[in-house]
Amino acid sequence: MRSTYSQDECELIIVLIPLTTDGNHRIPASDRRFTMWYISIFDAKEHVTRKDIYRERASWIKKGKDKIFQKKCKTIKRYEVVGTSPLKIFFVIETNDPTALTMLTNHFGDAWDSITFPIVQRDISEALKQDSAVKG
Repeated sequence: MRSTYSQDECELIIVLIPLTTDGNHRIPASDRRFTMWYISIFDAKEHVTRKDIYRERASWIKKGKDKIFQKKCKTIKRYEVVGTSPLKIFFVIETNDPTALTMLTNHFGDAWDSITFPIVQRDISEALKQDSAVKG
């Protein structure tokens, strides 16, 4: 496996391959020339109580991970789905440091099932043009 990639190759890899919670990012961590947007979806595990979630969040802050995470990310937006049980949370993250994503999933992995995907913003007309180009 090569250890270096062109920026075009990295963009293609990032757009097509989802991240996993075990930290397999599939691009070299040293290739951080550009930022990417990600969506992380966290579903609380069935056996986890609100107290467990509170303890996990308090531990995150007590260990200073919130500040480290903020330094690694250009943008972090957190959303909760209203009225769901178990709790479901979405993070929209802009970063050039994939270790930020690993940090988040590793800390909260005991109480949450999570998956992270790279995302791109594209309006419907752009998507239609791309779909047409692919069809030929």
